[in-house]
Amino acid sequence: MRIPTHIMVHHSLTSDGETVSAAAIEKYHIETMGWRDVGYHALVEKVTNSKDLYRYRFKAIFGRPISQFASACPQGQMNQVALHVCCVGNYDVTYPEPDMLSCLLKRVILPWADEFNIPVENWVGHRDYNKDKTCPGHNFNMDYLRDLGR
Repeated sequence: MRIPTHIMVHHSLTSDGETVSAAAIEKYHIETMGWRDVGYHALVEKVTNSKDLYRYRFKAIFGRPISQFASACPQGQMNQVALHVCCVGNYDVTYPEPDMLSCLLKRVILPWADEFNIPVENWVGHRDYNKDKTCPGHNFNMDYLRDLGR
């Protein structure tokens, strides 16, 4: 049985919206990259509330089963040892919204951390293992996320 030791955070490096969404990322991974599924175990994206088109909320979408390895970061064997979550957005040019961070923590990271006993020190960004990446973005403060999770 696979027991993950890390949680890795990514961003999509795209604007969140109708054309770039978790579903579009999944389609790209399957149809263009030739993978059997989306490369991440979960994604967090902004969705429009149908009652008020100007009001937003976030949702977590679960992708690849936890029992399977990711296809997101081969460096440091992170595909094998980490659970991967992608935040849809470009956090090189914008800052993560507080509601997005709340959803990321409450719906994805904290349940995983509790289930697999993964300490906050093992919550990492893609950039921590691939120096050619800024992921999860220059404006995404992993230390702040870890502090929120303590």
